[in-house]
Amino acid sequence: MIPEISSTQRKADCNIDDKSYWMQIISSGISPAKINYDFKRLDILNCAEGCHEFSIEQETTHKILAITDGEPTLIFALLCANLNILLYKYSGNGQIIFGIPSLNETEHINIMPILTEIEEDTIISNFIQLAQSGLIETYKHQNLLFDDVLKEANHNSNENITSIYDIIISLDNIHPTFSEQRKNLTLVFKLQEGELLAFIFYKKDLYKHSSIEKLALWFNHLLIESLSDTNKPLKDLVMLDEYEIQTLVSNWGSGKETPFPLLCNHNAFENHVTKNPQRMAVSCGEKQLTYFQLNEAAESLASILLANGIATNDLVGIYTDRSIEMITSVLGVLKSGGAYVPFDPSYPTDRIKLMLDAVELKTIITQRKFAKLLNKLSKNISLIVVEDTLSNNIQKPAIKALNKENLAYVIFTSGSTGIPKCAGVCQNGWQ
Repeated sequence: MIPEISSTQRKADCNIDDKSYWMQIISSGISPAKINYDFKRLDILNCAEGCHEFSIEQETTHKILAITDGEPTLIFALLCANLNILLYKYSGNGQIIFGIPSLNETEHINIMPILTEIEEDTIISNFIQLAQSGLIETYKHQNLLFDDVLKEANHNSNENITSIYDIIISLDNIHPTFSEQRKNLTLVFKLQEGELLAFIFYKKDLYKHSSIEKLALWFNHLLIESLSDTNKPLKDLVMLDEYEIQTLVSNWGSGKETPFPLLCNHNAFENHVTKNPQRMAVSCGEKQLTYFQLNEAAESLASILLANGIATNDLVGIYTDRSIEMITSVLGVLKSGGAYVPFDPSYPTDRIKLMLDAVELKTIITQRKFAKLLNKLSKNISLIVVEDTLSNNIQKPAIKALNKENLAYVIFTSGSTGIPKCAGVCQNGWQ
């Protein structure tokens, strides 16, 4: 049984720095969880809103009431846990953010983001406890309006973060009505006479009603799956019901494996160059290149890499800022048959040194302004200054045909939980 959220726990602690708490979420850079739009999002959406009403199955509702003793705050924690699981299964993202309203006891309606870290091996019952703990922590900070902190953050950083969340969930029994603050998707639940009713409000500019109906089915099915055995891990849950699985397998599948030809990204780029040589491909500041010009620059660099002995699967570092030179370098390495390893010049020198020591680079492509620093950090690795590679006598690089197992790039993890680790992505993983 889940322990009840006490009223004492719900009250904001005046000693807690609410602003710092909200700023930590704003600065996390985590994208809001969302269900993919059916229609292209316009800069300005009209106010047309649809609503899909459904109810949680009676047997499932009885289980929810039994687990929570009918306590609304605990019911809401369980519903939040289920939404987290759905969005995790839908997106594959282990960091989920959606919005929740402040409790009825607050003076103003405050729609707040709640961030949950999800690991697939977590037992369902433990995850429900984790969702409850997340709610308790969030409600400690509900007296400071999140929108005010977001506006101040945008003003101070000259950014325009319009929202941290795309989806809101609420329970009418403990939350105020907030029709004006509804987002692109808002799930509203209501416990009434032993029945758990649900309403999904959605923007008609973004979603078809059929997509919302499917979302309701997923939510219901995951609740049934989760509560059938709360001792199994999240990874064992299946978002689709048996009918939807059979539709995908039997009706849409031919039963035969259809070979899919490998088309590497630089090959796809070359096809686009052939079709649209004079169209603008990339711009940065006042500098612009057409597809033809970008391809010429990349092939010039690839020829130099091949002349320097770069072979298939060789690692080539790219140490540039966000620029046309960076795009040229990526394409040049891929055309040479090598795999690129990106380095961010904004990283601390110690991290760059650690990354350089962790991989065996054949060479590093960089901009002239970074050459001196790299010579100090990597004395045994040759440098290619990308600005010096453009040639008037460009020959199309002659490389071996690549297969799906060949490396495309190697990237490092953030290192937030320890030493950064590198992972390679093959050509078939990047089509």
